[in-house]
Amino acid sequence: GGGITVGGGEPLAQYQFAAELLQAAHHSYIHTAIETCGYAPWPHLSAVLAHVDLLQFDIKHMDSARHRELTGVSNELILENLKKLRSLMDPRNVIIRIPVVPGCNDSEGNVRSTVDFATGLGFKRIELVPYHRLGTSKYTQYGMENPLDGGKPPAEAEMGRLRQIVADCGAIDIGGSI
Repeated sequence: GGGITVGGGEPLAQYQFAAELLQAAHHSYIHTAIETCGYAPWPHLSAVLAHVDLLQFDIKHMDSARHRELTGVSNELILENLKKLRSLMDPRNVIIRIPVVPGCNDSEGNVRSTVDFATGLGFKRIELVPYHRLGTSKYTQYGMENPLDGGKPPAEAEMGRLRQIVADCGAIDIGGSI
């Protein structure tokens, strides 16, 4: 039915603005959503969640060391925040997203452990988001090195295999992509 979704880079980097924007939307009876990786101090995340109807929460990798290799930070804060937010939000209003990047986090073990972790907390809605190359021109534009240069989206057959793993773990694959 429409609404506002706050996403972009990482909206929690500007959590006060995001919270105020979402609060204003709520006061106008507009449905609110946020897309986040959850890497923020808990007070920042909880301030934003107070005004969120739907949360899309990315988990990039379950292994902390591998997560650090891929993103530059460990996943410990992210996973702790996911545990804490269970007390604030109905699991039906949370979508756990796994951005699927071939060769980085697309192993059966990682997908299974991610889904097991999420469903163990009561979150059953999982979205596998296939990697795409839409943002690659930004790296060139800003003179930055693209860590996934040459990366390719996962094949549809591979996405089907991963969706089956999600289903085998008892979660609901809501499908779709960004």
